[in-house]
Amino acid sequence: MKKTSDRRSFLKTGAAFAAATVVLSTDSVSALAAQFATGPGLLTASKFEASADKPFYVFTDSGRLAATVAEVRSLPISTFERLPKTIRREAFEVRIAFDGDALPQGTYDCASADLGGFQLFLVPTGQPDADGRQNVIATFNHYLPNNRRARLAEG
Repeated sequence: MKKTSDRRSFLKTGAAFAAATVVLSTDSVSALAAQFATGPGLLTASKFEASADKPFYVFTDSGRLAATVAEVRSLPISTFERLPKTIRREAFEVRIAFDGDALPQGTYDCASADLGGFQLFLVPTGQPDADGRQNVIATFNHYLPNNRRARLAEG
């Protein structure tokens, strides 16, 4: 998949994810294909936490990297905005670890059996972890749905 740091490309979802199903194991292809059709929905910290220690893939120009969600860490939410208490926000970062060469900063196609296919803007940490694995960070800061049906759907 082509790496790009263009915001428009980051926000688009599309057929690139369907191509990713070809390289996943046949056991998970049908379940993952259904998720590619609709996307993962709102990516929340709880969804990433639930997918820790399960196969996670980052697609680069040179192929597929097998990775893992190594850590999900809550971030402080800015309090300068005066918002009603009914508006919920979530801020967190996901650290993804993998073997191999460091990745340059940019937008990458990613996939997992639990989350489906999506794009993430990944930033390298600059140093391998204690196990010698490379690490990248994806940071999230978004509003969460207010209505009960949407909260139940977000998992």
